[in-house]
Amino acid sequence: MRRIIAISGPTCGGKTTLKNRLLADQQFIGIITSTTRTPRRGERDGADYYFRRSDEFERLRQDGLMLESVKVGGAWYGIEITEIERVVTHEEVGVVVVTPEGIEALENWCEERGIGVTRILVTAPTEVLRARLMRRRGNAEDSEIRERIANLENEIERYYAVRDWDWVEGTR
Repeated sequence: MRRIIAISGPTCGGKTTLKNRLLADQQFIGIITSTTRTPRRGERDGADYYFRRSDEFERLRQDGLMLESVKVGGAWYGIEITEIERVVTHEEVGVVVVTPEGIEALENWCEERGIGVTRILVTAPTEVLRARLMRRRGNAEDSEIRERIANLENEIERYYAVRDWDWVEGTR
């Protein structure tokens, strides 16, 4: 069964937690996204992300090899088409964390190939997201943290602007 579960939601909403729980079931294959940010402690290239240099990531974008890409907190994130192809050739269910903008691109790409997409929104109340962001990212004096906290409400609205979620986990 060729299907992709697309998990989306705001910063610290629980997207990666849900993805990891699904992957632990071993009925699913993870779609690994790419980023230009530096690895955090414990993250491994090719397991958590494909860590790309900025020029390499930009070349992939320019060559049309990225299904979607978005800049968040000063770093680029995206899904390489070859990574999706790697997963769907196994006739398994793939799991990916994707932005709201990326969902449309993913659905269009999959529809052209007869692949189904299940859309899951994972979120929590704003104050819970803010507390998780502070715990996970450390010092609120850091400019990236301040920017992400300031943008949290807009980010949540972006996710709720997407219609037709197949499943919503958590509350506003």
